[in-house]
Amino acid sequence: GERNVPGFSVPTKAQRKKQYGFECPCPTIHDFEDYRKWKEQQARLEELPTAPIFFLADESLLQWQDPEVKLPWIHRLRCELPRRARRVSGELPVKASVLSYGREDEGGTAAVELALADLGIAHIRKIPRQPNRFQVAHLEQSDVVVMVGGDPKLMWRTFETGSVGEQIKWRFWSGAVLVAIGEACMVLGQKIFWRHLPTSRDVMPATGFKLFPHAVCPETFEALEDVTLDEVVAQFGSGHCVLGLPPGTGLILNRDGLAEPVKGMVSEYRWDYKREDASQAVLLPPPKGASLLIPLHALLKEKGGEEDQQDVYAFALTEEDEAEEASLVAL
Repeated sequence: GERNVPGFSVPTKAQRKKQYGFECPCPTIHDFEDYRKWKEQQARLEELPTAPIFFLADESLLQWQDPEVKLPWIHRLRCELPRRARRVSGELPVKASVLSYGREDEGGTAAVELALADLGIAHIRKIPRQPNRFQVAHLEQSDVVVMVGGDPKLMWRTFETGSVGEQIKWRFWSGAVLVAIGEACMVLGQKIFWRHLPTSRDVMPATGFKLFPHAVCPETFEALEDVTLDEVVAQFGSGHCVLGLPPGTGLILNRDGLAEPVKGMVSEYRWDYKREDASQAVLLPPPKGASLLIPLHALLKEKGGEEDQQDVYAFALTEEDEAEEASLVAL
């Protein structure tokens, strides 16, 4: 028989002739059924998040240590990392991509890379505005995508002119964890905005990724100057909601669709058309220590490792427990 040589393959059957529009068959009922199933699958992806989204007002949470748990808060992100098993060598390594499109020099990522390295993530790569094929491949295989803040207008222009934004959304729908810091929080929400002119108090809105049902941003950032979020909601009108993150706080969108404030209260701004004024509400965080202890307990229960569980709870001792343990050891 005929053999294939390297670099050449014999087709098993003849290629089909290209058909023009008038020669193509009409869609059948099976085509419409497949399209309906695909639409239902996309609706399920948009209904509940496929992975958590972390919104951080600034980088201070990366080094913050919970005083009630005696453990760095960054371990909360470690609890949400995907775990993929390999047949021979155990779990596959976790990959992370860092983006800084809000700055001209694409800098300001040293603290983020250091925090990711503390979690044991060794495969960390910075993705530029115009990535090559190797950087694109790393982004498409990343389990964590971190976006650092900066100028929101510059970030919006970068995502509008390139394909990195679509690749980030595809990775999120595939199960990757997204982390937005500072002004980058607006990119993942419904709207991204900035001050239109220095002499005007109007803001210029643009469409975000719509991975979060509302707009999220720090309560104070440079692009707004002295414009408050009450004025922003008043310009957006009814039907819009803006979540403001005070300095040092954060917000987590969990897999069950619940929003979880971190380290402090989060302000919610809505436009009340009856009073024709902005209304403000407050989202309270969970009890102290629960935001970190419960995910750690669920992670250890899933892994089933008793040694790691004892080690984690040793870090979770209070000061009184540590003093009592030290006195018992000294006896």
